[in-house]
Amino acid sequence: MQRIMRFFERYSSSIYYFIRKLAKTSLERKCMLLLFSPILFVTAGITYISGKCFSCKDSKIYPHKLAIAAIMKDEGLYIEEWLCYHIIRGVDKFFLFDNGSSDNIKNILKKYIDVGIVEYIYLPGRAKQLDAYFAATKKAKKTVKYIMYLDCDEFITTADASADLYEVIHSVFEAYTNAAAVAVNWYVYGSNGYKTKPEGLVMENYVYRAKDEAEPNGLVKIIANPRRICCMNSPHTVYPKGHLCVVNEAGQVVNGARIDYPNNRYSLLRINHYYCKSEEECKIKFSRGQADFEENVIRKWNEFIRFDLNDVYDNIMNSYVDKVYREIEKFRY
Repeated sequence: MQRIMRFFERYSSSIYYFIRKLAKTSLERKCMLLLFSPILFVTAGITYISGKCFSCKDSKIYPHKLAIAAIMKDEGLYIEEWLCYHIIRGVDKFFLFDNGSSDNIKNILKKYIDVGIVEYIYLPGRAKQLDAYFAATKKAKKTVKYIMYLDCDEFITTADASADLYEVIHSVFEAYTNAAAVAVNWYVYGSNGYKTKPEGLVMENYVYRAKDEAEPNGLVKIIANPRRICCMNSPHTVYPKGHLCVVNEAGQVVNGARIDYPNNRYSLLRINHYYCKSEEECKIKFSRGQADFEENVIRKWNEFIRFDLNDVYDNIMNSYVDKVYREIEKFRY
């Protein structure tokens, strides 16, 4: 019976993402979802019953402790810093989806691909972020203990910069046994007054961030046990199985993409989001569009103004700067 339930869990998600892949426009997708809605409704109900009836205890040892799923486009200037920092913090698998880059990023990643740390998947086209996350989740179910869904300008860290990232994440899941996923708040870093791209690492140059109560810090990103979720349903939210839920680091249930002040917590985990960088770099970023929109949505400059918050000096990443330089050099030889 349990195998039958598991089949329906996979079946419902597969139908949804098959529709996403087949439909060329948002109108086509809505029509197809309406057509298949009875099937999706039944399979969703079976998924819920499955979560209620069967234990979600997960005692198996997996080949990888921590993985990151990310979709990227023209991130060649930054990707090695981002990779090497997270490798140092204990991430041992990356599912990287290339959304049609033109900066030879596959060649930049070759050494990481060759040693098996990076799995590179070419995935061009519009609105591919959720498709990438669905594919990564399927891959992770049998191979990864916990998976994080991040962008390449997001760096996860612990409040105590020297703490073991995996152990902190694991402790939250151990403390809250009904958790399918943990939601972690952003700390948004501003341009720090840079007009053009400075020399050096992102984490080295951008050390001023928004204060805790700033509106952009309310958004969260997800760390999940891939066997406890059906799929990501936005870049910031996840669909848990059965009776399971999404919690923050304090065990409070999260029902959406935001944990706003004063409920945002940073005592264990945080995501440093280097959204703006310099004005020059932000203009280039905006010209690429967004990975989660069907239409070619070009961000307006008021988005830069909204995120360019430089209120608090916070150099928590300073202790990793030299380590990242050394790790990058190690992969070059």
